[in-house]
Amino acid sequence: FSSAPLNMEQFTKVYNDAIAASKAGVIGYTVQVKTSFDETIEGEIFEYHPLSHALTLREPTKEEPKQSFRIINTEYITAINITNKPQDPPNLELPPYNLQNIQSFEQRALRMANEEAKKIGVGVSKEAQLLFDAVSKTYRCAWQGKTILVVDVNTRIEPPYTADSCFGANNTAVSRVKRVVHGERSKINGGNWSV
Repeated sequence: FSSAPLNMEQFTKVYNDAIAASKAGVIGYTVQVKTSFDETIEGEIFEYHPLSHALTLREPTKEEPKQSFRIINTEYITAINITNKPQDPPNLELPPYNLQNIQSFEQRALRMANEEAKKIGVGVSKEAQLLFDAVSKTYRCAWQGKTILVVDVNTRIEPPYTADSCFGANNTAVSRVKRVVHGERSKINGGNWSV
């Protein structure tokens, strides 16, 4: 089965006819969508809501039971081609879920987001943040006010974030951090900094 490409007005008529015939409507239809961004997206309709201009597609995935969904603003759809209609109406019951797994995933995501937030300096220049990010690729770092703490080697990089503003108890470690700072500063904005 394959239809001629439809615009959204035509597709909405197909939707209205399908919803009149079955509670499932167009859920389960396989479609190929063309967007105004010249993107082609294929998938199975999971939900279509004309009033909110939202079409949700379940995209094909090889990793079962994982599923991938894409929500598309229908105002950006230029054409939609129905490539397959289900023989039998789809089962509209939600699959079972493990609330404990969902809460665990949420907690893990929140912890990771908090850790990432700690890597953002408050009140520091763009260049200072870029230096922090670059040094973090080599050493574990943290912000303490406007000072970059190089945790792994117990060294500080203080404003104006030059090799001369690196301090710590271990001279060898400080020397290594100074080399990294000097090299990274020359890469960032060609060495032109606003502290």
